[in-house]
Amino acid sequence: MRVNVSSSQGAGNGSGFVIDAAGIVITNYHVIAGSNKAWVEFANKDRIDVDGLLFMDHEKDIAILKFDATRCKSPLESIPLAAVLPETGTEVVAIGAPLGLDMSVTEGIVSATRTADELKASIGFDDHTGTWVQTTAAISPGNSGGPLLTKRGEV
Repeated sequence: MRVNVSSSQGAGNGSGFVIDAAGIVITNYHVIAGSNKAWVEFANKDRIDVDGLLFMDHEKDIAILKFDATRCKSPLESIPLAAVLPETGTEVVAIGAPLGLDMSVTEGIVSATRTADELKASIGFDDHTGTWVQTTAAISPGNSGGPLLTKRGEV
């Protein structure tokens, strides 16, 4: 799905995925940061305003959004989260809206998992926490917030 935002600075978009069919979506924090309005768009052309934020964390670059799922023409399907991080070499696909091109898919492998401390020491990435998954799947502006799925269909 595409996550669209607007603010006094203009408009933008990113990606996201349904985590709960009641209308809960996960995206990246930087997709919605600074916006004063957000809405989600699905492949079936449903366009639904986001009602609010349930959670956001700049350091982990995550935001959880809520919208009224009863406004969807079709029932929502959620994507399950993996119980463990993928191993290096795991085949993955990234789904998103690079450059606003909805429902684009790219494939690759997990190159590595990196800790925040490792990223800080090697590239100066010092304002984030957690463990980060590095992938060879091509990611472009607009892909942010979209799921990285294993071949088992888990985020």
